[in-house]
This record gives sequence, C-alpha cells and structure tokens, in this order.
Amino acid sequence: MKTRLASVAVLLSLGLAAPGVLAADLAVLPPRAPADLEIVARGAAEWVRVRFSEAGLPSSDEFSLAAALPPDRPRALPSREALRDLRGQRGAERAWVLDVDADRGNAVLQVVLVDLDSGSIAAAGRAATSVASLGGAVATVTDAVISQAGAAGRTLSPPGLAELDRYGRAAVALDGGRLADAWRALGNK
Repeated sequence: MKTRLASVAVLLSLGLAAPGVLAADLAVLPPRAPADLEIVARGAAEWVRVRFSEAGLPSSDEFSLAAALPPDRPRALPSREALRDLRGQRGAERAWVLDVDADRGNAVLQVVLVDLDSGSIAAAGRAATSVASLGGAVATVTDAVISQAGAAGRTLSPPGLAELDRYGRAAVALDGGRLADAWRALGNK
C-alpha cells in the first residue's frame, strides 16, 4: 500500500496534477548527467521535486527550461542573462537543478537552488559517493538544500538506485504520452 501511494505521488509530480502555477513555485532546470546515468538523474530530479514539495517548496513543470544548460560540465547553471529571462518569461523567483557527474563507479551529485533575479546561489548541496549509493546522496543533498532554503523536513527513508531508475523510466514514458508504461515503470500492474 505504501509503495502504491508513493507511485501515485510520483505520477502526480510528473505532471498529472492539476495545472496552475504560482509565482512562488520553483523553476526546474533539466538534470544533467552522463549518458549512462540520464534515466537515474531524471528519477532523482523527480524524487527531489516531491521532497521539495513536501517541504513547502513546490516546483512547477511549466517552468522547465531545457535549452538553458551550458554544454560544458563545470557549470551546472545557465548564464545570469538566461536565468533573468526565465524569471521574465515564467514568473518564478528561484530555480533548481540536479547535476550528476560520474567516473569509474564514483559520482558527484549537486543540487543547486538559484535566485533568478541576481543569479546568486540561494542554497546548494554536494556529495561525493559511489554510483551504487547515489540514492542516499540524493536524500542528504536534498535535505541540505531544504534546510538552507529555510524549510523544514528530513528524509526518513532515502531512495535506492533502483527506485530512482524506476522514477526516471516513468518520467520518460510520461513525456512520451505512455501513461500505462509510466505506471508499470513504477512497479504497478
């Protein structure tokens, strides 16, 4: 039953919730990751979105800005001009991005919350871990950003790598309009 409720929460976060964007919502920049971890990073971003929402920091899909990320790896954020443009286009005050870098089984995970007017970092978390332990790092980093943002909440049960993979596969299926596949990706029949 608990798994089924979690699946419904993830599906709702993936865009099945009723539309309506508040100016206080956070813009979500697409996650960045090497090709072999793109699905896991997408799932991690969806997990972070749910945790942020539970902590009173709602993120809106309608604020996504896929083309804004620079191609060079050292910078996880778009330029200040692109951030200001996002503010002007969508009305969000802040945006966040999840970035994963991996090499030979080790990973560095960052979640950065940025003020769109100034381009300054409002909160950030970073963890180095093994790829196999990425779920625990996602929870730790997310809790750090939530705390720095002045919200309350602590992760009681961090996601596993398989759970992040399922969330990512569900998000990709939903993007393709395949609701039944998204439901199955979350382990439901």
